[in-house]
Amino acid sequence: MTLGERIQTLRHAAGLTQEQLSSALEVSRQAVSKWESGEAVPELPKLVALSALFGVSLDELVRGEAGRQEKCESTGVSLEELARRSELGRQKRMGGYIAVLGALLAALSLFFLPVYGTMQKAQVDGQGFYSDFMRYADKPPMSILFLLSGALVLAGAALTLQAVLRGRKTK
Repeated sequence: MTLGERIQTLRHAAGLTQEQLSSALEVSRQAVSKWESGEAVPELPKLVALSALFGVSLDELVRGEAGRQEKCESTGVSLEELARRSELGRQKRMGGYIAVLGALLAALSLFFLPVYGTMQKAQVDGQGFYSDFMRYADKPPMSILFLLSGALVLAGAALTLQAVLRGRKTK
């Protein structure tokens, strides 16, 4: 049953004419006619008013009583299952993006490590300068960048793993 058919059925059950319904909602009779014929869809405030007027939930009005059982025509999977899969996919992608961001930060930190070492050399005028730039990796601010990049990689991996495990648990 379409939304328009549900509006018409509820209007008939309430014993209202299109004119009376339009007056109650402060719209034209033609608007009600277009809703019922499927030519137009009421705006959200009107849908809320309709659900209150007919004493049904917004979900019942829009999706019908069998709305929770509706299935996607192309796959035969319930809409709730499609929404759950979509959310898990979003979570996996977000975890991947965060992990890649952490890896890029680590790569950039390694790339700029010689630059930082050269800056340190200029500050100490050759005294105490490390020729091995990796020795600067444990000194601030480089150590902070490496810790941050490691934390991002771990957080992204954890988010992705959580989504994968949630997906397997409900199958």
